[in-house]
Amino acid sequence: MPVSRAKGVLFVAAALVGASSAVAAAMLPSPTGPHPVGRRVLRWIDQSRHEVLSRSTTDKREVIVWVWYPAAPQPAAKIASYVDELEQVAKALSRAEASLARKGEAHAFENAPVASDVAPWPVVFFSPGSGMLPGLYATFCEELASRGYVVAGIDHPYDDRAVLLSDGRVVKQAKQPSDGETLLRFERERVTVRTQDLEFALDQFERIRDGELTDPLRGHIDLSHVGVFGHSVGGMTAAQFCQEDARVGACGNLDGVVAAMPAYAEPLRGIARPFLFIQKPFPAVKGESPETAAQRVGRLRAKSDNLFAGVRSGHSYRVTIAGATHESFSDIEVLTRDSPRDRELLVLARDYVRAFFDRTLKGEKGTLLDREPEDGAVRVESFDPR
Repeated sequence: MPVSRAKGVLFVAAALVGASSAVAAAMLPSPTGPHPVGRRVLRWIDQSRHEVLSRSTTDKREVIVWVWYPAAPQPAAKIASYVDELEQVAKALSRAEASLARKGEAHAFENAPVASDVAPWPVVFFSPGSGMLPGLYATFCEELASRGYVVAGIDHPYDDRAVLLSDGRVVKQAKQPSDGETLLRFERERVTVRTQDLEFALDQFERIRDGELTDPLRGHIDLSHVGVFGHSVGGMTAAQFCQEDARVGACGNLDGVVAAMPAYAEPLRGIARPFLFIQKPFPAVKGESPETAAQRVGRLRAKSDNLFAGVRSGHSYRVTIAGATHESFSDIEVLTRDSPRDRELLVLARDYVRAFFDRTLKGEKGTLLDREPEDGAVRVESFDPR
């Protein structure tokens, strides 16, 4: 196929075969910030949109939001389950998937009271990879919340592996087309739907801020500093959200590309705000000579350079992590294999995401992005605005 698409990471049994013994001992990296972390799940229905993939013509689009936030847990606070409402969601998972989810351990406290800090916190939205769940990125989301962010991870019905709706139904990921070009069109349409999910969630947070929705986060969210990031197809979604919604101040994409580009780069609609792209190295092509490989990689890098050079405000960054795979930008490899290097790669990606939002949303200087990488596997490239 002539174009490389934004591959989804499927949370499937095939990825877990033989992993159960490693999973039992795997512990996810702990958040490093000063705040304990709370987690709640909100289920909102967007009455303005029909659910196009439902068999029912009356279904409206539902948006499920996993919210991580700085918390003030009580002495008897309960640690949140790694996957929310797992026993319900497990109806749509394989036995191996459900087993993995049960062995995962979160650090956040379930429904903990919101911390009483005076200053409101920036809000960062997150979109997972295709066939994934927001909880499988807990390492990223808990870290940000511990550092003084509210993180809203979107569970996209019919795109994520299994989503529990407010009426008790569990909907599975929709079957994708098998033809390459048809699949690309389908994914492009789903990215548009996902982007609308993010826009609706941000609208709801504005209603919380304005007192139109009752929620403990009122008075604690700073919607003048909004960021978004995502993985794989979720990374493309984050980029489109940043292109379309002027309320978003910074955008991150974890290894999501189409035609070697980390954003849909229509000429008339570039990216206006600071952009972070974290990627694995370009994959080798079987049978390709070193000279041909160098030429191909050079063309792909030049194409990506053009997009970064076109970002119109703030510093943007491309971070390449040698040894990383597409799955390194989620909890999956730590949960299934948990080699020391898998853990290091996950922490590296997590820390660069945090550094980007610290710099763009909080105005901090001297972050990881401003220093020479200590890990020789990391290459950081900075792009000034046009």
